[in-house]
Amino acid sequence: MTTFSAPVLIVKLGVLAVLVFALLGSGCKEQIPPTNTDPYNRLHGIINDGKTVNEITLINGSNGNRPKLRFPSTIRVDVDTHGSHDTNPAAIRMGFATETWIDLDINGEHNLVPQVKKHSDSIQIRFSASVGPAKADWIAERLGEIDKRSIRTTDKPEWGLREYSIGDPKTGDIWRYEYVPLDESFRSVDGTRMWFSCNGGASKPDHCMNSFNSTDGLSIVYVYEPSLLSYWRQIHQEVLTFADSIFVK
Repeated sequence: MTTFSAPVLIVKLGVLAVLVFALLGSGCKEQIPPTNTDPYNRLHGIINDGKTVNEITLINGSNGNRPKLRFPSTIRVDVDTHGSHDTNPAAIRMGFATETWIDLDINGEHNLVPQVKKHSDSIQIRFSASVGPAKADWIAERLGEIDKRSIRTTDKPEWGLREYSIGDPKTGDIWRYEYVPLDESFRSVDGTRMWFSCNGGASKPDHCMNSFNSTDGLSIVYVYEPSLLSYWRQIHQEVLTFADSIFVK
């Protein structure tokens, strides 16, 4: 029988303990499924089976804002707890998430309807708990910066928008497009000036995004294709109506 002296035995036991903890740590990481998967959603209490009405309470670490949303069973819901895959992972709590998002179709009348399959006439809406309304002076400063950085500014009365092309003044390459309503009385629900952005590329807009804070403590971001830009007013109203319909008062 092999025997070890006390110091050697202590060292070997120490190495064994390190290996055990490393394996346990690795196992814990592997038990957290990837984001955008049904197993990960189920850890939050989200069941996408076409029959379950899903509810989720959104949280952030900066205030006590806890908006709760209830989604129809016909809509797939994805959620995320930020930091849940970190080395020191944030805990996932049943019924709570940092962010949730859905994909909807935009029909021929430009109304939002449950998505049947992904195609160009679709929209993604992402919800999180708002940290508070944007300050008017910050928005004014941001809009002033957009105006100064624009290498080409064009009014598009057919859309009711002013288009700012942000890019390289030397090459003319466009990085993104910013849009502001020509009618300055058109405001977001929190009373602030509204604008939205589209990615640049091939000298035309691509993937347009708007973000705003609702009066219900929600921060909302929605993304859609530039082919729908001329319907921006109706799409914005559709997003507001939908957000109101799922908010648990």
